[in-house]
Amino acid sequence: MPRRLIVLAALAGLAGAMWGDAAARAEPPTRECRVVDTAAARSFATLAAAVDAADRDAVLEVSGICRGFSRIDRSLSIVGTGPHGRSVLAGDGGGVLDIAGEPGSVTVSLENLVVTGAETSDLHGGGIHVTSSLVLDDTTVAANRTSPIGGGINNFGWVTMNGRSRVVGNWSQTHGGGVFNAGTFTMNDVSLIAGNSSTVGGGGVFNTGAFVMNGASMIAGNSARRGGGFHDFGGTLSMKGGSAITGNRADLGGGVQNHSGSVRVSDGAVMTANSAIGGGGLYNDEGSLALGGRSQVSGNRADVGADVFSFSGTVTIDGAARVSDTHRVDAGGDRDA
Repeated sequence: MPRRLIVLAALAGLAGAMWGDAAARAEPPTRECRVVDTAAARSFATLAAAVDAADRDAVLEVSGICRGFSRIDRSLSIVGTGPHGRSVLAGDGGGVLDIAGEPGSVTVSLENLVVTGAETSDLHGGGIHVTSSLVLDDTTVAANRTSPIGGGINNFGWVTMNGRSRVVGNWSQTHGGGVFNAGTFTMNDVSLIAGNSSTVGGGGVFNTGAFVMNGASMIAGNSARRGGGFHDFGGTLSMKGGSAITGNRADLGGGVQNHSGSVRVSDGAVMTANSAIGGGGLYNDEGSLALGGRSQVSGNRADVGADVFSFSGTVTIDGAARVSDTHRVDAGGDRDA
C-alpha cells in the first residue's frame, strides 16, 4: 500500500476516536456564562440576551458555559475566549443555535467555541440549524442528538468550516448524523467530520445540496446503514486537493453512497480504509461518478466491489486516477482499473 494511504488509514483510526476526546473537552466548564458585546461594552448572563441586544455586525465574546437556545437573525461574530473547550454553547433540553434569515441575508461566524448537548425531535436538527450563512473557525460541534435529521448541523443555507473546526460524535435517528446538507457546504483546511452515526443514511453527511471538500479536510470514522461517511441523494460532492474520506463503514457505500447524484474525486483526493458489504469505498446507484486528476480510491474492503460498486449510472475513470477494484453490474461484472 502506498505510504500516503498507510498514513491516511492510521489517521482514520485516530479521527474515529478523536470525537471522544472532543466530546470530553466539550463537557461544560464549571464557570458561569458571560457574554460581552465589545462595541457596546455591555455584558450579559445569556447568549440569547446578548443577541437580542446586539447591533448588526457586533462582536460577542463568550466565556464559560452558556446554556439554552438562541435564534440569530442578524450578522454577528461570536468568539470564545481562552483555550479551546472553555467557551461552550450548550443545549438545555432542545437545540442550541438557529441561524435564521433568507439565504445570504445573515452571516454568523463562530470562533473558538464548542456547540454541544442538543436533544431535539423536530426537523430543525440537533446542534445548529442554518437557513442563512454560517462560518465555523476552529469550532467544535460535538455530542448533539436528534430523532429526525442533522444531528450536528442541519443546513439549508451556506456553511463553511475553516481551520481546525470539527463536527464529531453527533447522532441522528434517520439521516445525517453529523451533517444534513440541503444547501451549500464547504470544508477547508484541516476541518474534520468524524465519529458521527445515523440509523439510516449518511453517518457523517447526508447531502441533497452541494458539498465541497478542499485542502486536507477529512470525513472519517463515521457509520450508517447506507453511506457511512457520506450519502449523496441527488446532490453533488466534489473532493479536491488532499481531502480524504477514510475509515467509515456501512452496509452499502462504506465511504460514499451516491444515489442519483454527482460525485467527482480529483486533484489527489483519496478514499481509503472504508468498509461495507457492497462498495467499500463507493457505491453508485443511478448517479454519476468521475475519478480523475491523481485521485485514489483504493485500500477499501467489501464483499463485492472493494473500492467501487456501480449498480447503475455512469462511471468515468481517467488514466491519472488509481482505483484498485471495481464491480459494475450494468457493465457485466468486475473490472480492474
